[in-house]
Amino acid sequence: MINDLMGLVAMEKDGAGHDFLEWFCREQVEEEANAQLNAAQLKRVGDNGVGLYLLDQELGKRTAGRETDSLSSVVRLPQEGL
Repeated sequence: MINDLMGLVAMEKDGAGHDFLEWFCREQVEEEANAQLNAAQLKRVGDNGVGLYLLDQELGKRTAGRETDSLSSVVRLPQEGL
């Protein structure tokens, strides 16, 4: 499906659409890697209460929007008044 969309934006010469889809794909790969890492950590900790607590504390330190390649830097919004 993504490949079809990439082909469509290329055919339409839609640069902003292409940039968005590139960003979207990078984000999906990153999120999948994070989910796999979290699952592996949970499996390693198991039912250990202290381990679960420490993992929870570590995961709680994460902040949203920390990625350097945010959507706002990829999608070019039209200027007002144009």
